[in-house]
Amino acid sequence: MKFFFFISAFLLSSFSCRKNSPEFFNGIVDRNINGCSGSTGYVFIIKYINLNNTEDSLSTLTLPTQFKLSGIKINFQMRNLSNSDEVMFCNTMINPPNQKVIYNVNPK
Repeated sequence: MKFFFFISAFLLSSFSCRKNSPEFFNGIVDRNINGCSGSTGYVFIIKYINLNNTEDSLSTLTLPTQFKLSGIKINFQMRNLSNSDEVMFCNTMINPPNQKVIYNVNPK
């Protein structure tokens, strides 16, 4: 009986501590926005399919250099900005999509 409780407690604790990994998204690098930038360069727009299975877009300063070409298909993870992330600045009258931080970027 003690063995059963030990195994049950072990399984419950191991499953409850497991974090869900952020989703990977498929996207296409659309273009850069010449009127917006940051210390890492121009802001890029990425079109992707969101979790609701609809087309969406985001703007980012964290696209790795090797993917900064229009039309490249990528897989990536994303998160919202935190206080330590750089915010883009724009010197034109445009309304870019929401800024996100993307990471774990791979070619599709």
